[in-house]
Formats: sequence, structure tokens, C-alpha cells
Amino acid sequence: IPGLKAAARIHELSSELNLVTRNSRLVLNRVEEPIPEDRLKLIEKTGLEVAGRIPTDPLFEKFEFGSASFLDITDESAALRAVRDLTVALDL
Repeated sequence: IPGLKAAARIHELSSELNLVTRNSRLVLNRVEEPIPEDRLKLIEKTGLEVAGRIPTDPLFEKFEFGSASFLDITDESAALRAVRDLTVALDL
């Protein structure tokens, strides 16, 4: 939720400061399905389109806490597959 609030505030500030952006979207990270109703309301309140969802991935825990290198992530990782799909969908 802190990241969601930060994204909403950044979006707000960019409008207030008249910053020109090509496209602002939201990428949800560590998503567990189904998304709870209270979070869906917060997402809607941001006014940002959801570009993609990166699922919670137990394989990332060992990387997150430094017991393995992110270079060792395999195709078994649901999060890695989601990021790859997102980059294709967004043409990055």
C-alpha cells in the first residue's frame, strides 16, 4: 500500500507541476489474486491505468535477502515471466 500511495502522489505532483509525460501507468508488484476490494478502490483512486501485475513469487525471497544473485533467476519465476510479458506489452 505505501508504494501505491507513493505512485498516486507522484502522479498528482506531475499534474500540479505541469510536467509533460507521454504515458503514466501503474505496475502492481507482489500481487496476490484476487486483489482485495480495499486495494482495488485505492488503485482506482490513483486515476492510473494498470499496465500490468507482477505476482508474489516465493523464488524471489532468496534473492531479496541476499542469499542468491538476481542473475540466477530462472524461467521458473512467475515474476520474471510477468516482467517479460509486460515489457513486450508496453513495447519496451
